[in-house]
Amino acid sequence: MLNIDNNKLCSFCTEMASSNYNNFLEITDIFPMAVHQLNVSAIIFNDRGISIYANCNAEILYRGLGYEDLIGSYFDSLAFGRVRFNNILDYKHNEIEFVTIGGQILEIKYVLIKQKNDFLGVNMIIKDVTEIKAKEKELLLKSIAIQEIHHRIKNNLQTIASLLRLQSRRIQDINARRAMNESINRILSISTTHELLSDNGIDDVDIKIILERIVAIFKNYLLVPDKNIDIKVLGDTFIIDSHYATSIALVVNELIQNSIEHGFKRKKSGYINIKINKRDSLYTISVLDNGEGFDLSKLTNNSLGLNIVNGIVKEKLGGDFNIDSSHEGTNISFGFRL
Repeated sequence: MLNIDNNKLCSFCTEMASSNYNNFLEITDIFPMAVHQLNVSAIIFNDRGISIYANCNAEILYRGLGYEDLIGSYFDSLAFGRVRFNNILDYKHNEIEFVTIGGQILEIKYVLIKQKNDFLGVNMIIKDVTEIKAKEKELLLKSIAIQEIHHRIKNNLQTIASLLRLQSRRIQDINARRAMNESINRILSISTTHELLSDNGIDDVDIKIILERIVAIFKNYLLVPDKNIDIKVLGDTFIIDSHYATSIALVVNELIQNSIEHGFKRKKSGYINIKINKRDSLYTISVLDNGEGFDLSKLTNNSLGLNIVNGIVKEKLGGDFNIDSSHEGTNISFGFRL
């Protein structure tokens, strides 16, 4: 059995018809079943607008609309779109029309058939795209629904953060207030991902934009007024789905928070750089500061922030993280593959 790809055959037949419809008619004689089984309806008109060829799909389509015989019919009586034969030469070659007839959505393209500079006729190609358009509409509705879900999650998280912020103002104990503010910041870091997802309506986000928004939260709410700490996001970027983006946001949030809290206890100024590095399938994010540093031998397992980082990097991202610290500053990085 002859096996010919429909799309390739359709393109080939269209090209042949565009150059010379006599050649196209010769192809229909050689491969009659192949041409008639194209998943499009094809009708060829001569230079006077009279149809001289129609494949079986075209016959079935028009028969369902009440047409008995296509051969010999005039172009204007068969054309569904706005184009008429007397202005067909003014028609833009690559323009495609969509019309709805009897519940069907049809994609219509008119290909002018020329030989050198002589106009020989028109090849009208009709494709039923009803199912495709229905799926596109379904995907659009799902996208809108997902976008609305992310919007509501973002609003709920920001409401929780606002309520906790009001509560924290009543707390007198400094350590308790600091713990409350850290929890608020974690909530806001998750909220940034959902905020971006609600704006885009898709499940993939730019990680650099996420991290820049987290930095903005620190600058607006969490930096001590008497300290001058510059926080920047540097390096590459990559697109990632929301599941991983939320995990990365939480990790970076913890590392920035840890850097501010421990690296600048006695220093009034400095910098924190978040560097993104992408090499093939390996992604590395580093949080580097020029703070006071600390003795790695005195690092304990009691740090909630580092426990959160360790858990998320290993369990959620399937990666690992490293700490390097000295009197010149601290560099904590984590890497993972996607």
